[in-house]
Amino acid sequence: PAYAVINPKQPGCPFPFKQLAGVGVAFNMIIALRAALRDEGFWGEKEAPNLKEYLDLVALGTVADVVPLVDENRIFVKYGLIELTGSTKPGIMALKEVSGLEDAITASMVGYRLAPRLNAAGRVGKGEDGVRLLTSTNYEEALEIARLLDEGNKERQGLEEAILNEAIEMIASDPSMKGRRAIVLSSEGWHPGVIGIVASRIAERFYRPTILIAMKDGIGKGSARSIPAFVLYEGLKKCSSFLEAYGGHDYAAGLSLKAENVERFREEFEKVASGSLTEEDMVPEIEIDATLDLNDISEGLINELEKLAPFGEANPEPVLCSTGLDIADCRIVGNNHLKLKVRRGRTTLDAIGFGMGDNLNGLKGSNSLNIAFIPQINFWNRGKSIQLKLKDLKMLQ
Repeated sequence: PAYAVINPKQPGCPFPFKQLAGVGVAFNMIIALRAALRDEGFWGEKEAPNLKEYLDLVALGTVADVVPLVDENRIFVKYGLIELTGSTKPGIMALKEVSGLEDAITASMVGYRLAPRLNAAGRVGKGEDGVRLLTSTNYEEALEIARLLDEGNKERQGLEEAILNEAIEMIASDPSMKGRRAIVLSSEGWHPGVIGIVASRIAERFYRPTILIAMKDGIGKGSARSIPAFVLYEGLKKCSSFLEAYGGHDYAAGLSLKAENVERFREEFEKVASGSLTEEDMVPEIEIDATLDLNDISEGLINELEKLAPFGEANPEPVLCSTGLDIADCRIVGNNHLKLKVRRGRTTLDAIGFGMGDNLNGLKGSNSLNIAFIPQINFWNRGKSIQLKLKDLKMLQ
């Protein structure tokens, strides 16, 4: 029996923006509270709290929750990243240190470096460690907690990699998988706290709805991820007779079921997916924002594109395309990353394709290629140069 429920999505709520993360709802409540207390003269002659100082936490939570970076969320994150960069909160400073971050913080750094370490606490450790870190007033104490979170994140990464490899092996060794429109896998040894991330990677790799189920004591806890052409929640709803519980939204969901229902659920979910998805639906697409000649790619252009930041959900980095490029050099660097030099006329630029090393042999037999990419400034050895981050490539004869 709550006195009030604050939820912009509830029927009748007049709040204009409906896509806030939980931290955004909390921050708006604090803004309203400050205004009400000010009107009552609560602070007397003193200054009311400067809430801008807390935008570092708002940005952190907004990016971590993967809500659309538009409207109010965009404003919170844009100015929150500035606060994150210069934050003097011991917990934030310690988190940045263990994450190896010293430069201006971007939304990408939050999503791939800061947030995973906080999330790891709830997945493989104790969720309250994240709270202790962010509320700590002592830097040495905060650094100790941050190192604990960093170790937890490494453990999470190891678990993810092991589950991912096992899942890929299960798919490769099952001949029936080739004709399936959905992937449903289960195992007794999987950690329920990390299967959602692995399900995302499987769904991205094989481009079809994916459900991974961690079994324990006759009960399975599952995480599901989907592709744009398949509404996951509606698909699960049609199979609900085999589930104990389920919930989520269009592209991500969770579920639980009894061990004896796993196989029947797998077949029923496959029927639902097969009745909905076409072959074309399972071909991934990249949306190209503009086609440019290599000569048009400059540091000035990249700086102009940066004005569209912060990038993230519903505001992705612009993807550009260049066609008919000569291959000046191609090799593998690091962990199967593809390093290229592409040339058009007198202009030659570096390009990097993370995890795209499998394309090397094809490139050696090709005369030219088309590329989809995001242009970046690469800082290396105290110098800087333009680098193209590859999204995809097409080899031409």
